[in-house]
Amino acid sequence: MVPHTNRKNIEFDLLKRYTTLQSIRHLADGGFDSRYSRPSIDFIIMFQDSKYLFKDWFITKDLLDIDNKESEICSQSNNIQNIKLRKPIPSYKQMIKTDTALFYSDLALAYQNFRYNASLVNKSYNFYEYTSYIQNNGYSEVKCHLHKNNVVAIHTNDYSEGYAMIKAIFKHKSSNGSYYLFIYVDWFEDISRKHIKVNCPIFVLRQDTSRCKIFPLTIMDGVRKTHFVHDCNTGCQDNNHDLEHNQYLNNIFFFKAI
Repeated sequence: MVPHTNRKNIEFDLLKRYTTLQSIRHLADGGFDSRYSRPSIDFIIMFQDSKYLFKDWFITKDLLDIDNKESEICSQSNNIQNIKLRKPIPSYKQMIKTDTALFYSDLALAYQNFRYNASLVNKSYNFYEYTSYIQNNGYSEVKCHLHKNNVVAIHTNDYSEGYAMIKAIFKHKSSNGSYYLFIYVDWFEDISRKHIKVNCPIFVLRQDTSRCKIFPLTIMDGVRKTHFVHDCNTGCQDNNHDLEHNQYLNNIFFFKAI
């Protein structure tokens, strides 16, 4: 018998999760606990400070809001499979201008990235809030999610690594009748400054056209999510940010727990 191993302590892990879930439940309920006659004043005060933390949380199921035409979406890479699109965006709500020569040119370059060089006849696009897919990294399969307004780090052959915000996720019907998925991004510019209080690098979100803005999912082989927060000013109220102020902080303290 081996007295000590590196096996994970499941009981301790479950206890931590139970404690966390109970704390979240009390916060979401405004500090009310049915075991006591009145709510805890400490939880009530804490709830006021943390309510915005829980405001945008949601739970999804694999079959929720999936586009009925998902079976038609083709992968541009053998490493990416089972692509799902969720929450279609009505055409009157999406702000990307698709009828410009620049959009069409960037889309043609995106097709060329996975060696599709046919002429693009169809100019109809369908936009979505987010997508999920299975990525095979050679030794395991990982389910990945991309949401509109996620910030990602992208490395392409034409440019060194840079940060970009996903402004749109859309599918397009190619000349051969197959649907392909693309992302539309706005790039961040490093202005070589740091925030005076938290010492995080400051970036400016640009909407210029000096870099390509449309990429296929094949770029996901060289992409990773990163964490940016808006550098709020007096024009920001609660979760309503003043987007005219386009400075963001690269949260260097963010890490993904494994």
